[in-house]
Amino acid sequence: MLFGAGYSQAQELSENDRRLAEANINVLLLDFSKYSSMTKTGKYIEPSYIAKFVGLFDNKLAPVYNDVDVENLTVNPIEANKYVANLIKWYSSGVSVKLEILQTIGDPVRINVDGEHYAVLMKCKKNVFGLYTKSKILNNTKELYFLVYFSKNQDAPGDFRIHSISETIPAIDTLVVEEVVETLPVKDTVVVVPDTTPKIPERKQDWAIGGLSGANFTSIEVENLARNEYWRMKNKMSSTVGIDAVFFLSQHLCMKTGVVFAIYQTSYTLSDYYADQTTQSLETDKDGDQFYRIVTADIEEDVMLRYLTIPMHLQFRLGKPGKVNFFLEPGLDFAYLSSAQVNVYGESTHQGYYPDLHVVLYDLDEYGYNTVDYSETGFQTEWDISSINFSGYMGLGVNVPIGKHFEVWLSSNYVMGFSDIGYKYSKYRDDYLQLMGDPGKTSTKCYGTLFGLRYVFNK
Repeated sequence: MLFGAGYSQAQELSENDRRLAEANINVLLLDFSKYSSMTKTGKYIEPSYIAKFVGLFDNKLAPVYNDVDVENLTVNPIEANKYVANLIKWYSSGVSVKLEILQTIGDPVRINVDGEHYAVLMKCKKNVFGLYTKSKILNNTKELYFLVYFSKNQDAPGDFRIHSISETIPAIDTLVVEEVVETLPVKDTVVVVPDTTPKIPERKQDWAIGGLSGANFTSIEVENLARNEYWRMKNKMSSTVGIDAVFFLSQHLCMKTGVVFAIYQTSYTLSDYYADQTTQSLETDKDGDQFYRIVTADIEEDVMLRYLTIPMHLQFRLGKPGKVNFFLEPGLDFAYLSSAQVNVYGESTHQGYYPDLHVVLYDLDEYGYNTVDYSETGFQTEWDISSINFSGYMGLGVNVPIGKHFEVWLSSNYVMGFSDIGYKYSKYRDDYLQLMGDPGKTSTKCYGTLFGLRYVFNK
């Protein structure tokens, strides 16, 4: 509607300026309806809405009709910043606001002598609905008067702000712009909430606990074996399961621990291997005679290490509580060996060449000169290694909230063993240590994906 009859006072607005003013006032009131709810989702207070709501007024002490006080604990009207404080204190999930413009009362009224500032009075019906302190329902509908100020320069009307919201018609002719306590930036700029504006009650997370599982490529790396021309090492897929607990040190920093059952698997293959006096060193048998061991072998060795792991990680989260966020997770893993199982397949033949006698002995079990078929016997043994394994951990992933108390997460991770797990004792007669000698450092590594579900305890 165009401004009509009502309050009368000399004014210098053209028809086009009046239309522009009306359009801008409609936008201002639509913004008021949106930002006075203080929430975007209906679940928690939205930080940006507070600043934008206060920015709709020409000063932070503008009088506002208090329609959110169910128990009549405050006087009416109250300042805009106190209105915000009460709404945040009493309605942790925000409110629902509907605003209907009923009529414009009169033409724009010039409120100072220079003719640059004007006031317009708008009659609106406002409904506000919410859950008061999570115990009472607020459903309040009132017809209110919005007094709007704007300025007129040489170009067009601008700087539209709400000066007051009241239950009765204010005395426009007694108001002057010079009485404004504090002028705020125009709506298109970023509004900084004054120190007196209340802080937002953040959704604070205390701690979380849940289960996890994952699939990894794992390796048990034997330093010298990996460089040997006869042996081949192959990484294998394995699984991880466990429980984890996350403790929130701040909004963006967590400490993570738990108990995780992890498996490392690797196979070692020795193919078409042959060694005789030209490559072997002299040995001494039980009778004190010197000989060269002649070996032919085709062996596959599968190793499985099972660990109980206690992670000690830090998790850096990028994002707000209760929303999707990405995280970086460095840390350390302390692992205790629960079992070290070795399965061997294939066969090998050992003979003894005695250079002093110029003879090759074979099929003498008491001297170890025989053929062993590991596949036929189903050979299995335990590996005597260190029971403690210390590793570094790095993860990168995403947390996705489900409702108020659950979150699912997915991460890719890399674990590098710092410890030498101690390959000092032979597993069987044809392992690397027996045939080749010093294996060097032996350590674990894995990289893969983890998935989990946690229950979040909120403060």
